[in-house]
Amino acid sequence: MNVNSITSRFIILLGSGTVIFFILFLIFNSFWTAEHSEEMAFKQAELALEMELAVRSYVGSTIRPEYRKHIEPGKFCPEVMSTSFVARSVFEKVKKKKAFLDYRLTFAAENPRNPINKARKEDLALIQYFRNNPKIKRLRQKVIVNGREYAGQFNARRAKKSCLQCHGKPEDAPQDLLDRYGSKRGFGWIVGDVVGLDVVEVPLDQSHKAVKDLASKQALFLFLFGTML
Repeated sequence: MNVNSITSRFIILLGSGTVIFFILFLIFNSFWTAEHSEEMAFKQAELALEMELAVRSYVGSTIRPEYRKHIEPGKFCPEVMSTSFVARSVFEKVKKKKAFLDYRLTFAAENPRNPINKARKEDLALIQYFRNNPKIKRLRQKVIVNGREYAGQFNARRAKKSCLQCHGKPEDAPQDLLDRYGSKRGFGWIVGDVVGLDVVEVPLDQSHKAVKDLASKQALFLFLFGTML
């Protein structure tokens, strides 16, 4: 066997090994990037949920009590006093930014005061899950909504005694609230029961597309590199 033959075989083996290495690297990197992008989506959903809960808490603990000092008993103004109304309004302003356009924020309930918060089939299953597992307060999982995959963060909302004035018996509710929403929806809450979910969902299709685009570019580079060997 001459020197040229040995050199040629060495180059072929080296090139083949390099190609195999890059293929394995491409596969591993694609999986890692996909997992990382999904984790980032869950983190974004978690941050949005924490912001929403903070808004609701501030409205309920600070704004509403202070506002009641300046109005007559029995008056109710959802634009100021409803934690879900204020949180949704804030979130809708954020959603006007292109980066957050496809984010979803809902307050899923079985019998919501606002029909837009009517729980989906998947939400009802989660509500029951939280009822069956009272120690669990938060859950994250991927969900499919209208054929689109989302990274979802779900927070169980359990009724407190302070909620019953507006959500217990209709006769105990402020008249302004009854005049605006009626007496059929949003009542009958029981202290401690899971009455709904705070839901934030971030679409995953954009991150999946980014991963595919990166994998395509890496595969093209690998192909061009292989043709040069």
